[in-house]
Amino acid sequence: MADAVGTERGRRCSRPPPCADHPADEQLLDLVTNLRAASAAFDEQWAAGRAAVHCSERKNIRHPSGDLVLDCDVRKVAGSDTNVLA
Repeated sequence: MADAVGTERGRRCSRPPPCADHPADEQLLDLVTNLRAASAAFDEQWAAGRAAVHCSERKNIRHPSGDLVLDCDVRKVAGSDTNVLA
């Protein structure tokens, strides 16, 4: 357990959408094309181009009543300063 209040034990962030990293990946492009054709909701979200980045963090806090381990999920909206915490 960390001694400092709020010390980060672990952080995991999702990568950018795979199509951004691999624009020439035909299998990936076929998957996205099929998903867009099968789901109007997916197509609408994809066309909007607003992908959220998901991060998970674990904080260890030493408290007089006992040690606390807190998990926090953060979604960062691309092109915005908006963060959603859960």
